Amino acid sequence: MLKKSLPINFTSLGLTVLLTLILVNLGYLNYQSFSGKPSSGSPETIQIPLTVISCANCEIEETIASIAKKLTPNLKIKKIDITSTKGKALKEKFNLTSVPAFVLGTEANQSELRFFLNKIAEAKENEYLLNLDALEINSEKHTLKLPVVNADDHAKGPANASITIIEYSDFECPYCERAYSDTVKKILANYGNQVRFVFKNFPLDFHEHAQKAAEASECAGAQGKFWEMHNMIFENQKNIAVENLKEYAQKISLNTSKFDTCLDSGATAEKIKRDIQEGISLGVTGTPVFFVNDVFVGGAYPYEYFDGLLKKMLK
Repeated sequence: MLKKSLPINFTSLGLTVLLTLILVNLGYLNYQSFSGKPSSGSPETIQIPLTVISCANCEIEETIASIAKKLTPNLKIKKIDITSTKGKALKEKFNLTSVPAFVLGTEANQSELRFFLNKIAEAKENEYLLNLDALEINSEKHTLKLPVVNADDHAKGPANASITIIEYSDFECPYCERAYSDTVKKILANYGNQVRFVFKNFPLDFHEHAQKAAEASECAGAQGKFWEMHNMIFENQKNIAVENLKEYAQKISLNTSKFDTCLDSGATAEKIKRDIQEGISLGVTGTPVFFVNDVFVGGAYPYEYFDGLLKKMLK
C-alpha cells in the first residue's frame, strides 16, 4: 500500500536495541539515565500492562502472540470491549477508528522498549497505542465508522448484497492496479450478486496524474461510462496524462466535447475532495484500502485473503 510514512525497518531496529543492551551490560549506559527515575525492577523483567480493546467479532489471540514475540513476553494482558466505559474512554483518547487496538501502560517507558517506543506507538498521558504497521504485524481490523455509500457513488452488484466492499483507490498507484487486476476482478467474477463493490477515488498528492485520472473517471461517469474509463485507466496505467485520458474517452465512445470540457474545468474535483475527506476521517492514509462490511483491509492483499474473509462472512 502506498502512503506517506513507511514502517520502520525491524532489522536495523533490532541491531540498535541489541547494541544498547550490550552497552548497558558493560556499564556504559544505565536505564535510570533514560527514564530520569529508578525503575521498580530490572527493565528486562518489568511486567508491562497491555490493554486489548476488542469487539464481538475481533480475533485477537494471534495478534497478542505476535506482539509478545516482537516486543517482550513480559506482558500483563487485560481485555476490554470497545463498548465498555474504559473502551469508550480509550477510543476518545486515541481517536480510534478501528478495533482491536493495543495500548501499553506507563511501565513500557521504564523497560527496554523505551529506546524505540516513539517509533512503534503513539503516546498520550503515559499510555502508548501500538502501531501494528510499524511492528509489521497484520491484524484484522473492524472499523468503528462505516463509509457512506452516496447516491452518486459508483457501484457494481445489488444494494441488498450480503457483503459490501468499498475501495478507496488511486489510479496511478501500482498497488491499486495490482488489486484491480489480481483481486477485484476475481471477486466480482466468483461472488456475483453476493457482493456489492463500491469504488471511491483517493488520489495521492505525490502522484502527478492521479487527480486528473480520478476526474476523468467521474467525467466518464457523468455519461454513464465510469467503469469503462476505470478499466481503461488501470489497464494503461503508465500512460494517463491528460492527453491520454482524452484519447481513452474517444475509445470508449464518449461525447468527447463534453468530456474534454468536464476534465479541463475540474468539474468533478469537489466530489473527489469529498471522498478524500471521508476516507481520512475513516483512517485511510494510503491506497488501496478496502472496507469489507466492517473489516478494514489496508493494502493490496492477494485474492486468497479476500476469498477466505468472504467465505467466513457468508457462513
